[in-house]
Amino acid sequence: MRKIISISVLMVLVSLFAFGQNQKLESIDKLEKLKLEKELLHLNPKLLAEKQSKKLNYKIYSKHIATKKSKKSLLKSELTEKSKLDSTISQKFVDGKYIDDEKTIFYFNAEGKDSLEITYTWDSESKKWSLIGKSEIVIDNYGNVKQYIYFEWNADKGQFIGSSKYVTIYQANGKLVENSSYNWDNENNIWVAYENDIYTYDEKGILKHKEFLDDDQRASKSIFSYNTLGENVVTITYLKMEDNTWIQDSKDSSIFNLETNEKNVITYSWNTENNKWDTLYKHEFKFDSFNNITKETSYLYIEAGEWVIIEKIEYKYDANNLLIEDVTYWYDDDKMEFIGNVKNEYKYEVANNAIQINNYVYDELAKEWIDSYKIIYTLDKTYSVNDLIFPSIFWYEMGLEIEVKMLNLTIFFIDEDTKDWVVDEIYTLYYTEQTPIIITDVENISNNTDITILPNPTDEYISITINGDYSNANFELFNAQGVKVLSLSVNNYQTYSVSDLQTGLYSYNLIVDGKVESGKLMKR
Repeated sequence: MRKIISISVLMVLVSLFAFGQNQKLESIDKLEKLKLEKELLHLNPKLLAEKQSKKLNYKIYSKHIATKKSKKSLLKSELTEKSKLDSTISQKFVDGKYIDDEKTIFYFNAEGKDSLEITYTWDSESKKWSLIGKSEIVIDNYGNVKQYIYFEWNADKGQFIGSSKYVTIYQANGKLVENSSYNWDNENNIWVAYENDIYTYDEKGILKHKEFLDDDQRASKSIFSYNTLGENVVTITYLKMEDNTWIQDSKDSSIFNLETNEKNVITYSWNTENNKWDTLYKHEFKFDSFNNITKETSYLYIEAGEWVIIEKIEYKYDANNLLIEDVTYWYDDDKMEFIGNVKNEYKYEVANNAIQINNYVYDELAKEWIDSYKIIYTLDKTYSVNDLIFPSIFWYEMGLEIEVKMLNLTIFFIDEDTKDWVVDEIYTLYYTEQTPIIITDVENISNNTDITILPNPTDEYISITINGDYSNANFELFNAQGVKVLSLSVNNYQTYSVSDLQTGLYSYNLIVDGKVESGKLMKR
């Protein structure tokens, strides 16, 4: 939650404080706008709670494709010995009963890496799950997301339509070197790139340069400088002009104080008319002896060395260095004091796994913190994360310490009338011990070709992956009477609907370049 709040404040600063020439007047004017913005911006606790739990229906953003890895993320046993996250279902609590809301089904390849997710919403009229979309994922041997493609379901056409695609390139040492974002062009049926990041490192693997092309085809680049301790001290961003020249745009300058464990970051904007850097704002960071951040304070620059405090965030930790509280305050310059805004408290069980988040908002009139919402996690401590299979880009820990199997999370809100806690929504995680069909080095198919058909048993879809050299592949499915009920031309990483098939055991032929492999498929 702290990250969400910090980003929102940063966006307010960026949007409001693009200084011009009349710096004093514009600074005062923008400060008043900021104060008004803060008065109007009453954080919606329900929205915050939904964001906190969105790791169950996660969103991937073009510049933040990353893998959140547990400290114990290495697989230690065979796939069949693990508990695989099969699906998640969210339910709303309405009129004393749970109502289905949204469902996501996860599919994995033979190596236990996620390859497909399909999301549904509950249709209360038809009493059936309706498709929303699917995500196809490619993960490399190091757990990095190489490709993420999201398709939306078009009910009128009865097919998935491309929506967004993100592609990343990594060095052999795991360093990200390129990140590209695409949107689907429905008219021309092609992917169209709209953003691109390129990262350059020195011989020691330190990031030195980043070049960025945004969706308006505007190019910018950032150059990073470091001190002898390897800390980034200066970042200068340039904009590319129409004549292909680069001009300075902004600068972040960091100052470290090792004796007091503090760091100050000052942001500047390049003044092209006066050919100088104009100071914009400052962030102060304080750390404890364990390098945990204890306070962030943000300031707006006025003039002649005068700073106006905007907000601060304070953090507390327990004896195990686990975050137990973060509190955000905004500064009232009329009263010359900090006013509470949002507070989060984190609770852990004896093995240091997070089990609860409590969120509060500050009541200025009553001068006290008011319960807003809470999230409670139900865990199964007989399974560690080493024995779990879950999506690499599934935000499983939500920034918290959870090293065991999560069964569900429940979101509670305060009833405005009774002032009691009431259930709003519950997310349940379902696991299975399914073993996918893995065909490797079979007699009839080339030894250079590995084939995976999953999931098996299946409910709605199957995914057929062929890794190896081949020209053509077809899949045929037969019912118990030997009648062919499905015939497909197979493409890698594609999914195929079997939702219309009746439950039962089916036989299949997979024909790769004229060579046949047969097997069984169970439809649930």
